[in-house]
Formats: sequence, structure tokens, C-alpha cells
Amino acid sequence: MKGEHLASSSLKKQANKLGLPFKVYHPAQETKPIVIITWKGTQPELPSIMLNSHTDVVPVFPEMWKHKPFSADIDKDGKIYARETQDMKCVRMQYLAAIRALKSDEEIGGHLGMEAFVKTDDFKKLNIGFSLDDGLASDTKKFILKSLPLMAGHGSLLLNNTAVEKLHYLLDKMMAFRKAEALRLQLNSQLNIGYVTTVNLTRINGGVQSNVIPPQMEAVFDIR
Repeated sequence: MKGEHLASSSLKKQANKLGLPFKVYHPAQETKPIVIITWKGTQPELPSIMLNSHTDVVPVFPEMWKHKPFSADIDKDGKIYARETQDMKCVRMQYLAAIRALKSDEEIGGHLGMEAFVKTDDFKKLNIGFSLDDGLASDTKKFILKSLPLMAGHGSLLLNNTAVEKLHYLLDKMMAFRKAEALRLQLNSQLNIGYVTTVNLTRINGGVQSNVIPPQMEAVFDIR
């Protein structure tokens, strides 16, 4: 049995345990199933809430793992190491746990998955008014900064691969995306600010003195 069928079967078992109807759709390809577990409320005519997650994962390189990727090893701190434990089994577990608690007696861009499914009549019949996507919770307010070894030196030189060059490339990309979102908002009167992604450059840091090429630069964006 292939991975997508195993994943669907696993969700079907959960649906059966919860006593909820289960259905599988294939809007684009047989290898890209959309699994729907439905829990009807007391007023089913109202818009429903979608709890969205995915079961597909990227390929594994076992030699890069400290634990066997499909072994679900638990370390001394209680952390589980396995493919998909964080992305996205943990979110799926939260959905199912919430449903159990409330019900006493749910990367290739989604082009062949949800993107195709939302265009179907079956999706329209779900009457979705609000959707919880596959975001992850964080236990800290800290941001993670990634650094690369870049060239630095005297300002009289024409060095390649400098931090400023990399920052320039990033700024061009981010500002182009910002412009596209602003244009989308401008051209469609039915949209408001909540329908687009806002991007604002709020801080730039870097440099030691005016005649030194800085070894690193920092840019902070407010993205919502």
C-alpha cells in the first residue's frame, strides 16, 4: 500500500473512533487525495470551520538523521524524532484532541491538492466560512537569525559575495512582492487589507564605519 493510502487509512481509523463521517476526494490525481472528516454542528446551515493540515512529506536522507526517520524514537526529554512529527502530525493531533475534548459522546504548493479541491462543488457544499491552516505554535518570542560567511574588507575594494549584495537581492524580492500585493488590493475593490499580505521594512542594521565593507547586515520585516 502506498504512503498516501496509508495516511488516508490512518485518518479513517480516527474518524471511526470519533464516530464521524469520512470521505476521500481526488480532484486532480489519484495520488493526491483530499480527506474530509465532518462534524456537523447544531446549526449546519451556518458557515463551517475548516481545520486544515497535510500528510505528505519531503524525501528522507537517513544519513543526516541522529535517529531513524521512521522509528519515532523518544529521547530522555520526551521529544519524538521521526519524519512528519512536527510538520504536520503535531497539528493534526491538536485538531483531533480538540474534537475529542469538545465531542463527549480534525509542499509542492497544493496545486494538485487543496488548490484543485477548493474549485469543486464538493468544497462549496462544505460552506467554509473560516479555516484554521497548518500553522505551528511557538514556545518563545525569539526570532531565529541565519548567517552565512560573507566577504568583508576595505571600502576601496570591489569584493564579491558581500553582505550588502545579499541584502540588496533580498530587498528587491521583498519590495517586488509588496508592490504586487498593493496592486492586487488597488485593482480589486472587493478586497480589504485583511485579504493581502502586508510587507514593511522596519529596520536595517549593519556596518562598522564608512570605509569598511561590513561582514554582515540585518533587515527586519513586519509581515502580516
